[in-house]
Amino acid sequence: MFKKMAQNIAKSTSEVIGYGVLVTDEEGVIIG
Repeated sequence: MFKKMAQNIAKSTSEVIGYGVLVTDEEGVIIG
């Protein structure tokens, strides 16, 4: 569930600011 939410947040944020956004977990693994 959190991965899907992180992906949605990253997509929405990148659309607003015009740059790619990476969301990582506490271990540094890219999840969005």
